[in-house]
Amino acid sequence: MVRHAMLMMAGTLVSRVLGLAREVLVAAFFGATRSLDAFNVAYTLANLARQLVAEGALSAAFVPVFSQALQESRERALSLGRQAMSVLIAASGLVTLAGIGLAPVLTHIMAPGFDAETAALATGLTRWMFPFL
Repeated sequence: MVRHAMLMMAGTLVSRVLGLAREVLVAAFFGATRSLDAFNVAYTLANLARQLVAEGALSAAFVPVFSQALQESRERALSLGRQAMSVLIAASGLVTLAGIGLAPVLTHIMAPGFDAETAALATGLTRWMFPFL
């Protein structure tokens, strides 16, 4: 179990370093433009939804319960995994649809100072980014 935890930690570290590299490259290529601001708002909204649904309480609650079920029987653990996956897919689908439908409201809450053109771009990008969830 410690080995798997270390692998998760290493994966998270690599992810963070690659994220930093992405931000440096984006800033170098695009600078500080309204289009980039619109993209950042859309990305932040979709990423926040992903963190809340896929990486939030479900992950923290699932691993200990799954480990205990796995000690009891492999079949029970697989059944639990299938049930959790079903709930995760349904919740992700609902949040994605809600995010797409509420994109104008979410964009306005996240960036109330955008002019009409930038807000429309951010709304459209948010609708494209939400399936990222």
